[in-house]
Amino acid sequence: MSLSPFHQALGEDWSRLPATLQAFHGKTGARVYRGQADIARGNHPLARLVAWLFGFPPAGQAVPVKVTVTPDGDGEIWARQFGSHHFHSRLTCQGPGIVVERFGPFAFALPIDLTENGLSLPVATGEVMGIPLPKALLPRSDAVETATAEGFEFDIRLSLPLLGPMVHYQGDLAPEKESA
Repeated sequence: MSLSPFHQALGEDWSRLPATLQAFHGKTGARVYRGQADIARGNHPLARLVAWLFGFPPAGQAVPVKVTVTPDGDGEIWARQFGSHHFHSRLTCQGPGIVVERFGPFAFALPIDLTENGLSLPVATGEVMGIPLPKALLPRSDAVETATAEGFEFDIRLSLPLLGPMVHYQGDLAPEKESA
């Protein structure tokens, strides 16, 4: 892979992405970022079940976060650790302006919307085992990354139609400091 999925998808718009987000999304080698997050879970029992099925972290405050991004063929594996809780996904470029994130049998197309100081990733389409999900069943994603001096802040809010909030995690990440 010569370019990361985000760099491929953004093409000529890549230069509009702030430098700290280019460092995170543009590197083609493995990278580790650390920070912390506050996590809230929805109250509806079915929303909680879906969050559990996807492997999203439990609720907590000031939870240590580690994100390891590893190249994988034409994409990247994103391994996330919130405290002692782990979950991962695989990201690839679907075409101009769109990355796809896969969680097991689920895949979601995420158009990259550049903002003044970062990006947002709404869900455009989804599928389960290759079968398209009707729009009425698509989760809503309010996922924002905002550049900071050292790294970036993230605010990821996922909800389900009719069931409401599933998970909301927000915090910050910066490159892991290398040991001397």
